[in-house]
Amino acid sequence: MQISEAIEFVAERKNAMLLAIKSDGRPQSSNVVYVVNDAGQILISVTEGRAKTKNLRRDLRASLHVNRDNFWAYVDDQRLMMALTPTHAYGMLHR
Repeated sequence: MQISEAIEFVAERKNAMLLAIKSDGRPQSSNVVYVVNDAGQILISVTEGRAKTKNLRRDLRASLHVNRDNFWAYVDDQRLMMALTPTHAYGMLHR
């Protein structure tokens, strides 16, 4: 899959699994909502005090796993994601 196809695939959806790294090196997963902005960046919703927020502040390495409805097609994106507050993310999703 080409990067343009991956961006299109991801942009058509809103829900994903974010995989971050815990302080002990184990994976930490979170269900997230996101949008893709005009620059092709993936903007995820974060909440202060949550594990994903703490883990991403400590270590920016993360993957975003996006499934198609039938489960067998997916994109796993490791590009830099930008974090948003839930209020900002809601505004982006419902414009």
